[in-house]
Amino acid sequence: FVAALTLMLADPDVRGLDDPVDAYVPGLLRDGDRVTIRDLLSHRAGLFDFTSDPELLRDDLPPRALVRIADARERLPGYAYSSTNYLVLGLLLEEATGEPLAGLLRRHVFEPFGLDRTTFEAGVVPGRHLHGHALATRDGVATGAPRDTSHLTAVSAWAAAAVVSTARDLDRFFSVLWSRGLAARMTPRPGDRYGLGLGRGEAPCGEIVFNGAYPHLRDGILR
Repeated sequence: FVAALTLMLADPDVRGLDDPVDAYVPGLLRDGDRVTIRDLLSHRAGLFDFTSDPELLRDDLPPRALVRIADARERLPGYAYSSTNYLVLGLLLEEATGEPLAGLLRRHVFEPFGLDRTTFEAGVVPGRHLHGHALATRDGVATGAPRDTSHLTAVSAWAAAAVVSTARDLDRFFSVLWSRGLAARMTPRPGDRYGLGLGRGEAPCGEIVFNGAYPHLRDGILR
């Protein structure tokens, strides 16, 4: 959703994608004069993925704090999927437009795409919804019964994973992406693993296009 929003708000000739982060949020990254919007969308900025550190997920740290922690870590070369990129994009979009991310997503994506059951929820999800569950762990080993995690917020996830939707709306979202030509801009070029928000891979059923980190294949089933 955030990748699509970024492309929709970029200049028609896409030159805006090559603007550095510092052009919108000076000082957010130590190399913000070189890291571009395109680098963030294609996950080639080298930023540490805050979701890979369990300690960073224990508290609801705000996006800027998580970006600051990730920015201090060693940069990774080449393609490396990182949820931190979306936090930076969210902060950048808010600074560039002067609007909160929730409003931008609603006005430019949810409403025009006809996604009437899709919302941006950085807090506790209200109303009836499927509850998430997690296993308690001890010394890295899962123990005990699954515990309900629906009381947790998505403050830390924010621009990386705080959209709540339905299967029907998700199907419509991707259909509109293709019909408007956005998906073609988001998918990778031949020979690349990841594009500007979407990746391409192989599964037993044939070629697949996916969002998020590269899916794991086990026993012929996408995990």
